[in-house]
Amino acid sequence: MQFTINLATKSYINQKQLTWGVVLGSIVLLFFFFVNIKIFVFNAGEIDRLTKLEAASAARLGATGRAVTEEEYARLLLSIKQANGIIERKAFNWLALLDRLESVVPEGVSLSTVEPGVNDKTLKLSGTALRFNNLRQFMEQLETSMVFPDVFLLDQGETKTSENQKGTTFNITCRYTL
Repeated sequence: MQFTINLATKSYINQKQLTWGVVLGSIVLLFFFFVNIKIFVFNAGEIDRLTKLEAASAARLGATGRAVTEEEYARLLLSIKQANGIIERKAFNWLALLDRLESVVPEGVSLSTVEPGVNDKTLKLSGTALRFNNLRQFMEQLETSMVFPDVFLLDQGETKTSENQKGTTFNITCRYTL
């Protein structure tokens, strides 16, 4: 027994689905075509705008260009040096310095000025001690600490802090290592 199939008698392609698929595909392609045209027009406008802006900028730079004089250059360098000094002073670790100072200042001593020299790592201290013994103790504690070597008493004098209380004013300089 031999089977035979006659394919010519029936249509195997769904013509309705094929037509809808082609129509839908054409609509999607037309949509992307118009989107691309819009993007192309926008980019062409941007290129024109940027070209005009570049030409105006080049004309402005070419018209006002001039040499910098030595005086202006020196002023600029001075300004840069001042700005760098401010940055160095701002970067100074005040909390660590004040914490270390707090640990060596005894009772009866009050500091009125703490002035660090950032470049040479020196410290100028001014203040008042209740008695000279308090000042001596303060200097000894500064010298024995590992943080404040090379302690020098620049000057000291007697002062009257209130009606019945005297004190000793002092100026000290030392180095610091943090």
